[in-house]
Amino acid sequence: AMAAHVKTYSDGVQRCAWMKLEWGVSEHGDAMLRYHDEEWGAVQTDERKLFEMLTLESLQAGLSWAVVMKKRERYREVTGDFDVHAMAAWTDAEIAALLKDAALIRNRAKMNALRSNARATLQLKRETGSTLAAFLWGLVGFKARGRQEPGPGDKTYGGCLVSNEAAEKMSQELRARGFKFVGPTSLYAFMQSVGMYCDHFPGCAFARHEELDVDVDV
Repeated sequence: AMAAHVKTYSDGVQRCAWMKLEWGVSEHGDAMLRYHDEEWGAVQTDERKLFEMLTLESLQAGLSWAVVMKKRERYREVTGDFDVHAMAAWTDAEIAALLKDAALIRNRAKMNALRSNARATLQLKRETGSTLAAFLWGLVGFKARGRQEPGPGDKTYGGCLVSNEAAEKMSQELRARGFKFVGPTSLYAFMQSVGMYCDHFPGCAFARHEELDVDVDV
């Protein structure tokens, strides 16, 4: 059954099958492949990139990742590459203008959350005196873990877990600090995307099994 989770792609590389499963490799091909190979499961400690992934996962709620990936470039343009200070300073008029942009996800609650999450990030940094990176990686003990095998009765998608206790804890922490669209499912996906878990399947060329210690700037 495990073999079904890994596929050999046209470039001869064996990868997780979930991309084919959900996207085929036509329309989203290159961007999706690059995301799978270079980002998903790779340890990320850069402050701006972490905020970007947190933002993209919050936008995904109720949509497919493919939709978010298609719009990622436009989000980079309008946010100044996920500049938390710029986003925190957005006016209501600026948000109203963004809601007319067909290249973005035109959902008022999500658009408002971009600003409130930027503000919550700045507030968190002021209150804790640490970086977003140190705060988030601190919640997982500064460890990047390998694949989390689903147990009996665990909810899964495409053979991967969709949430766990650590994601629930992170969700509670962030919600208490005023973050929005940070449910456990969004955060588990975030944790996969920044390498807190490397959920590539065994046999995928990008799988990592060992646990790594992660150095983060405080």
